[in-house]
Amino acid sequence: MEIKHSTKLYLIFLLLILSVFSSAKGIVASTSWVGAIAEAAGADEVVVLAPFELRHPPEYDYRPQDVIKVLEADHIIWAGYEPFIKKLKTAYPEIEEKLVKVRTTNIPDNLVSMTRMLAEKFNTQKHQQNWEERFLKEIDSFK
Repeated sequence: MEIKHSTKLYLIFLLLILSVFSSAKGIVASTSWVGAIAEAAGADEVVVLAPFELRHPPEYDYRPQDVIKVLEADHIIWAGYEPFIKKLKTAYPEIEEKLVKVRTTNIPDNLVSMTRMLAEKFNTQKHQQNWEERFLKEIDSFK
């Protein structure tokens, strides 16, 4: 069975983030893919709101315990198109300053760009550089 290139890229991305030590704390991510990008940037103990098992995680309906998570978070990472984050932002305007939007396009250049941007916010540049080096090496192995 042939695995799609994008699936391989996603799996490599996830494996690499799991293999490198990270240090940023207090991070809430809207979905598991957004959380994976945050972890690659150096976030540690990322809390993901929408369960991984959902067919379309952006359509998740937030729960009362999610309110506590976002209010206590240092950063809330999202893609900008998740209705449940928009609803949380409307109900709790004070989270606006914690929101950080990432592009979730599944291409190497974007993933590197987004992890660099987040690493600046998290002050985890060294972690991100280590991840980037390993990630690009794996990408080159496809060529």
